[in-house]
Amino acid sequence: MPYISITTNANLLTEEKIIALLEAGLNEFTISLHGVTRTSYENFMKKASYEKFQNVFQIFAKLKATYNFKVRINYTFNKDNFYELKDFFKHFNGDSFDMLQIRPIQKIGNTEYNDFDLDAIRDDYKVLIQDIRKSCVAHNITLLAPNAIPKQGEGNTSSLIFDYTFCYVSPDKFWKNDFQWKTQSFNDYSKEIG
Repeated sequence: MPYISITTNANLLTEEKIIALLEAGLNEFTISLHGVTRTSYENFMKKASYEKFQNVFQIFAKLKATYNFKVRINYTFNKDNFYELKDFFKHFNGDSFDMLQIRPIQKIGNTEYNDFDLDAIRDDYKVLIQDIRKSCVAHNITLLAPNAIPKQGEGNTSSLIFDYTFCYVSPDKFWKNDFQWKTQSFNDYSKEIG
């Protein structure tokens, strides 16, 4: 396998477990996050500990000096956790992760949280995402986020971010027809298409 990733809420990770995974060949941790502050984090991530979560990111920052791996934060926002994104880098060390993926909540099954209406924050999104984009550039972090919140029914139904969030590979098709996978990196292609 050329690239191995695990998705987790990080609460069961310890330094020993992280090292064991890295030494076994893990390339990336994708960490689910639904709240920047302790209150919202523990409200949305039931039975999870904000302190344990923050400790894992301290471990990531420490181990990045020794191991070559990536950390992606996957932040799903809604009306109740959106505005705290403006303080994201006050709570998370930019040296502890490499990618920040911000995606609007969408109804994809039975969830405890059921308010999928984002109209109240739609106008504020562009300003807030610009500030996050600047902070990501300053910390050399790749930001994956839409330029605007799509309205329900707009765009690709499999993802509200971009249609390149999911990479489909088959014997007949490789993701995008204009992506030259033999000569072009994902980051180069992303810059090219904006």
